[in-house]
Amino acid sequence: LADHGRTTIMVTHDPVDALGLAEDIVVLEQGRVVESGSTRQVLTNPGSRFTASLSGLNLFMGQIGEDSTVVDESGSQVVGSVGEDVPVGGLGAGTPTAATFSPRAVAVYLEAPHGSPRTTLRATVRDVVPRGDHAVVNTDVGGQVVSAEVTWAAVADLGLVAGLDVVLVVKASEVRISAVAER
Repeated sequence: LADHGRTTIMVTHDPVDALGLAEDIVVLEQGRVVESGSTRQVLTNPGSRFTASLSGLNLFMGQIGEDSTVVDESGSQVVGSVGEDVPVGGLGAGTPTAATFSPRAVAVYLEAPHGSPRTTLRATVRDVVPRGDHAVVNTDVGGQVVSAEVTWAAVADLGLVAGLDVVLVVKASEVRISAVAER
């Protein structure tokens, strides 16, 4: 197609196809454009829950708090690093923001762990979904879904089932914070 100088429109639900074949991407949710731009930028820095789910990332929405922290309406907080897309001078207090992070950056505990992790979230297990040799534990944190990828041994050892209250720890070094448009 590149040899003929033509533009091609491809429809896919597979982020691997999009990353491998597309320079630019438009994400549609319920028939409306929710994001567009370079494929890499959109999939690595999603601004909507739908795009985050396509790219396999957690999207924790809230407002910027102190010290690179996203705080949601329930008071839950996720600490991370501000992305390169943030203007010089940073984000002003109360700016709508999102923290994005992989489910692999989330650990699940039955009780708060010892030490001083920067992000601990009280959560309730919604479901446990198979993903190959691992499981994805989808939890509810103040009305937001946060997913953790764990081993099947951890599922069994912790007795992870729907309705169980757990504590999530998110690795701050793997959290990216970005400003988002108010929706």
